Amino acid sequence: MTASPRLAALPADIAVRHLRALGCGFTNSPAHETYATGAGHLSLSLPDSGRRPLSVDCAIEWAGPVDAPLEDEATVQAACGIMHVHGRKSGIPEPLGVDYASVTAGVLAAQGVLAALVGRLRGMDLGRVTTSVAQAALLSVAQYLAAATADD
Repeated sequence: MTASPRLAALPADIAVRHLRALGCGFTNSPAHETYATGAGHLSLSLPDSGRRPLSVDCAIEWAGPVDAPLEDEATVQAACGIMHVHGRKSGIPEPLGVDYASVTAGVLAAQGVLAALVGRLRGMDLGRVTTSVAQAALLSVAQYLAAATADD
């Protein structure tokens, strides 16, 4: 089962919205062909004092470095512990009713793009950022895992 192109585009759409709110422009449409295999792709370009544009590509995958066949929000929530944490009250894993991991990945992607742009402005050769919905999900449950495994 693969996610529909529209659902797969959610992380990139979130990143685009955040970056546009900051005044960023894009070199291509957020509806990029890689949505068919990943969670999104975007390219951002900023003018560099009128000399040349600064551009950064951002790829958002579903699984990233997580070695599991993750391909949509539900599989990410299940594999990364979000369903477990959300279902602790009832005693069974329960999915969140929103695309939490996808939205978190979009915000993480926007932060990565901004960090790369700052690096480019400081002379570093950074042109590509990658993240994944699974990495965002694991980042978002880290404090719950830490609390659950800490000594009293």
